[in-house]
Amino acid sequence: MNASEAALASPVQRQRLDFHEVQRILPYKSPWLLIDRVDSWDDKEIKVIKAISGSEANMQAHMADGPSIMPGVLQIELVNQALMLLMILQNMAGFVVADGFKHVVPMYLKLG
Repeated sequence: MNASEAALASPVQRQRLDFHEVQRILPYKSPWLLIDRVDSWDDKEIKVIKAISGSEANMQAHMADGPSIMPGVLQIELVNQALMLLMILQNMAGFVVADGFKHVVPMYLKLG
């Protein structure tokens, strides 16, 4: 049993998944797979990590003369991917819809 199968076998237990394990579970490939790793999950929440670099094309093109902020549409896609992953880990069926999504904290590239 590989790590992905083990993760799917016991979804309530908090675990970690690296990029390659996430890639085997979700139907996305780079550059559209936005989750770099999963730090933990349980039956109600999932904590995912996305490393953001100023050299990424979407960061350079978004607000070119302003601060480096991850575009909102990509933030929503990241949240949807995290929800989809949690649903798969929980063996749940359904659709992921961002209805009434609010940006609580902008994702800035912090320099220095």
